[in-house]
Amino acid sequence: ALIGHGIGSSIGNIGGYAAGIVIGAAGIFMLMPETEGKEEKNVKLLSQANGWSVISLGLSISIDGLAVGFSLGLLKVPLLLLVGYVALQTFVAARIGLWLGGRLNDRFRNNAERFGGIVLLLVAVLLIITKATGHNM
Repeated sequence: ALIGHGIGSSIGNIGGYAAGIVIGAAGIFMLMPETEGKEEKNVKLLSQANGWSVISLGLSISIDGLAVGFSLGLLKVPLLLLVGYVALQTFVAARIGLWLGGRLNDRFRNNAERFGGIVLLLVAVLLIITKATGHNM
């Protein structure tokens, strides 16, 4: 908690902007047109991942967890409550995503990815505007 509080305080001023930029970049990436065989290429690359590539994949997936940890660390939320809440939320979201993903056809999946990209861009803009105007979410 002491380390998280110190780091959170020192980077707290730019955290909102950084989160907006990272989320916006993810949204833009999701909106990029698919090239032929992109999904197969990604699956092949993922199956060959090892070492630092696996670590960087884990870090990129966990960036939202890091942001939540910093935020809730500053609010002094008890660690066990935080871990339980994040674990439950992650489990429920993953189960819903797996259930929905297995029932969607390819055309809807492509549109869902575009929709997700648009939502991420809107969230990024909202985060940046909120930070720039000095408001809290």
